[in-house]
Amino acid sequence: MKNHDRSRGIGRGIARQAGACFVWFSKVLPFPFFCQLVRSLVFVSLYYTNSRLVRHCRRSIAIAYGDEKTPVEKKRLLVDSLWHLGQTLAETIYYTHNLQFVEGKIEIDGRQRLDRALAKGKGVLAVTAHFGNFPVMIYWLSRCGYK
Repeated sequence: MKNHDRSRGIGRGIARQAGACFVWFSKVLPFPFFCQLVRSLVFVSLYYTNSRLVRHCRRSIAIAYGDEKTPVEKKRLLVDSLWHLGQTLAETIYYTHNLQFVEGKIEIDGRQRLDRALAKGKGVLAVTAHFGNFPVMIYWLSRCGYK
């Protein structure tokens, strides 16, 4: 086995163990504390150990904003995007293992239209903005009986 393959396998093993720990923490910690923990760990692990991802993010921000933003503003965008990624992960883990917290927080505008369209038996193509934590929305829809 090559060193590259071995280190990739070790990295995946660590990620699996971290995921299992996050699930356990989601069951015993209050939501705000859990979110802060996951956001911090995700940020530190990505920002300080994944130089390829950070370089990619910096290039993407440079392409999107050019000289429109200062280097300090661009760094803030990078930090904020990694922080938000940690928040999304924390919410996804927490809400899928603590469904009682999802109730009342998700609503569907035009739910009657969705139900009418599905009643025709042809399926529905749902289009949504890439905004917020849509993996939790998808999980919630499946828990409500939508397929």
